[in-house]
Amino acid sequence: MKLAIIGSSGLTGTEVTRSALTESDVTKLILISRKTSALSDAKIEEVILKPFSKDKIVNLNINADIFICCLGTTIKKAGNKEDFYKVDHDFILAFTKLAKKQNAKACFVISARGANKNSKIFYNRIKGETEEAMRKLALDSLYILRPSLLIGDRQEPRLVESIGMFLVKALQPVLSENLRKTISTPTSNIADYILLHAKAPKPGVHIVESTEI
Repeated sequence: MKLAIIGSSGLTGTEVTRSALTESDVTKLILISRKTSALSDAKIEEVILKPFSKDKIVNLNINADIFICCLGTTIKKAGNKEDFYKVDHDFILAFTKLAKKQNAKACFVISARGANKNSKIFYNRIKGETEEAMRKLALDSLYILRPSLLIGDRQEPRLVESIGMFLVKALQPVLSENLRKTISTPTSNIADYILLHAKAPKPGVHIVESTEI
């Protein structure tokens, strides 16, 4: 099984990549990123795009069975709403178009809990608009994952997420499993879910809420 992962150097992308390297049925990992990975393995093939653009992404010549999109940013990190939109809408949509063009068996995309094209919250609205645009592409198999607060080893700590992670860990003993999954999602769970369902993807569009991850 050949996997193509865009955003492979981010929090979730790194987790998916590391987990995929341990899977015996994964024969190749095509990592699409702005920078070279620190990982070294015979399975890895790197595609460096600097800078990213939707045209560069959609015109990549990628031979893979499964396409995995781990792209995502924040308005603060992007700098403004326009650049946020480029990453969380344009680049993600370009990657799913590439998956469609390459006849991928399945495409997995990390969205967010609360994604809704009609939301008054800008972040949630853009996530929802992106989801709707991807649906219209009619891929053979599309999995849209909606994790909650991501829990993992982030290289660039974010204050709000750090506080959230601390509270989740502190309250973990008294929270039910369902409630824990509602408010937080370990990146290891995302990787496990993707790699499990990539082996036998089901046709159609699948919205995967945080409680299912």
